[in-house]
Amino acid sequence: MNSVKHIVELLVIGIVILAVIACVNYSKDTYYPINNKVVAADTKLKASDLTLEVRDAIADAYATLNDLIGWERKVDFYNSADVEELRRIVTSIDNIAQLPSDTALHTDLYNVRDLLYIGIRREDEQALLYAFRIITDLDTAFNDHFTLKVWDYSLAGAGNGKHVDKVESYIRRSTD
Repeated sequence: MNSVKHIVELLVIGIVILAVIACVNYSKDTYYPINNKVVAADTKLKASDLTLEVRDAIADAYATLNDLIGWERKVDFYNSADVEELRRIVTSIDNIAQLPSDTALHTDLYNVRDLLYIGIRREDEQALLYAFRIITDLDTAFNDHFTLKVWDYSLAGAGNGKHVDKVESYIRRSTD
């Protein structure tokens, strides 16, 4: 009787382990881009797919946003120099975002741009925080930026993009 009980326990443990492995692999290897379609990880853009200009613009946006609102953020934010830096990032994104509109990177960059507009116009730190999280995921994916935290706010960058709907909803609410 005890041997049957042990076999059942081992089977249950085995099933749980297989389920956990399946979930981890699914969430690691799938992403949720445009229109919530599940896309395999191997179809995402690689750093080598981007021009140096695009990668440099992402790195510059990351560095600027990190200085303004990252972990070591400025205390006296929203002075005119800070706003000019944000506008410079918007211009940079407008200059590089000449990508096909159906790409995840295009969506990410335009979400960043829209969030920066909202942040500038309304002095909205939440919008800037969302923009920073998207840029961090992009910089991690395309510029080998090491981070301990993947935010999952980007479709094309590191992570699975699970917060993109929240960001796009925030943009719609903030521009109505």
